[in-house]
Parts: sequence; structure tokens; C-alpha cells
Amino acid sequence: MKSIIRNILIDSLIVFFMSQMFSGFTVNGGMPGFFLSGIFLSLGMTIGKPIIMLITIPLAIITFGLYNLISSFVATAIVFFGISILSHQFIINSFTTSPVTIGIVHVPALPLNYFFAFLFVVICYSLLKGVIIWLMEE
Repeated sequence: MKSIIRNILIDSLIVFFMSQMFSGFTVNGGMPGFFLSGIFLSLGMTIGKPIIMLITIPLAIITFGLYNLISSFVATAIVFFGISILSHQFIINSFTTSPVTIGIVHVPALPLNYFFAFLFVVICYSLLKGVIIWLMEE
């Protein structure tokens, strides 16, 4: 029970951060909308992700295990897509990233259409979730 509540709070926090960072990622309904999105995301990752991984076992067999390297990312993307279709609070649209300069490296502003915006949000979710869980380890 404790881990379920922890996952819901972590996912709600990540959804809040991503909605503040990206203009194309919006959550309607204020704080209850963030919490509801966190519940949907936690349930989708807890229940939907293992089912998707089981369904894609033949793909892992055909590719001799190479698919296992990206299977978690693909399952997360499918869960995000399902939640964005089923939930009216959780919306991902196309957007343009901000330009970033770190030292001598300059990354220009990138316009992302719906597909790439979706992939970008899923990558950022996975990174943020990994960092937060790493920071919370005892």
C-alpha cells in the first residue's frame, strides 16, 4: 500500500514538473487533475506495462533479445498514449523546445510534431522517474 501511494505521488509530481517545463504538455483541472493523472499513470504502469511486455515477447524472440533494450520505453509510450486518449485531463500537443547553450554546445529550438512531442515527453518522464527513485533509495 505504501509503495502504491508513493508511486502515485511521484507520478503526480513528475506530471506537474513536465506540465511546467513543456508548453505542449497540459493537465486540466488543477491539482486534482495532477493527482488523477498520477493515479492513471501509476495504474497504467503497474497493470498495463506488464501486459504490454507479455504481448511483445514474440517480438523479443524474433529480434534475438535486441527488442528487450527498448521494450520498457515502448511499453511506457503505449501507456502514455492510452492515458492521453482515455483521460481528458492529460493532453500532449506539438510544441517547440527552448534553445539550450551549455558551454560551447548549443542546441537550437526544436519544433516537435505530435509524434516526436510524445516521444520527448516519454523520455523525460522515464529520466525524471529514474532520478527521483534513485534519490529516494535508502
